Amino acid sequence: MPSEKGQSALARIREELDNQAENAPRESIERHYQNLERLADSLRTLGLNDEQVDSGVMEVFQEYRSRLAEYLATVAQGRGRD
Repeated sequence: MPSEKGQSALARIREELDNQAENAPRESIERHYQNLERLADSLRTLGLNDEQVDSGVMEVFQEYRSRLAEYLATVAQGRGRD
């Protein structure tokens, strides 16, 4: 079982994604979060420590965060045209 420290990146990500839930497709958010959980498990299986797992998960999440922000901006622009 991962330590609390090892869960810190996933906990921060979960909180951020939950805050975006009303603005973004919930299914996409859940699917991405589950993929991050699997990534964290795989990194632990490879022998990475909690800090390394957090770093790896956050690195992948940064790309998703950027794409999510782009998507939300596009949606907001579309709503402004109505």
